[in-house]
Amino acid sequence: MADYNEGTVLVEEGIGRMQGQADIAFTRTTTTGARQDFAGARPVMFIPRSNVEQGDNREFRDLVNGNELVYGVVSDLSTQVTTLVNDPPISTPIDMRPGQTVERNYTSRTTIVAKADNSTTTFTSTVQERFTYVGLQTLQTAMGTFNVCKFNTDQVIVSATDGTVQANYQLWVAADGPYRGRTLKTADSASNGVPSTVEMTKITYTSK
Repeated sequence: MADYNEGTVLVEEGIGRMQGQADIAFTRTTTTGARQDFAGARPVMFIPRSNVEQGDNREFRDLVNGNELVYGVVSDLSTQVTTLVNDPPISTPIDMRPGQTVERNYTSRTTIVAKADNSTTTFTSTVQERFTYVGLQTLQTAMGTFNVCKFNTDQVIVSATDGTVQANYQLWVAADGPYRGRTLKTADSASNGVPSTVEMTKITYTSK
């Protein structure tokens, strides 16, 4: 996949909507970096920048034996550095059949290091997910009407701080055309939060 070639740039413009709040327009630019040591492996580093997100963020993913692996994220803010590690990495097959479900069970460990005194705080959650390729659909957006692959994730998160949280995530990915493989819309809800959606209004992609 070209996304994993160093120097590739993806620019996404979109609208975030949350129940009871004003819509938020955003622009997010993600640049593919080099491989870096992270969580005992050497995945590819992705560098996202957004007008609605703070800090110097880095995401770590890889393609291994037909699966995309999500290792975690580092967020470097002015006051602290937050590192999230998924153990094992979240694994999703690149090629799925309609109706196919993948069980994804992992531990998510978040470590926060304060820059003022190097004090460390760690939080751990256990996550159980059922990731399903629902099938082909038609999606109408501000960018036009598309054939899309719909995916559904049912998630249960257990942690000492929040107890048990149930969540649902849905995403619609372009099935063909110039945006093939791009996420055009997402929707999520959780037992401890407010439902929200994100819809892309423009996508620009420069492959290396």
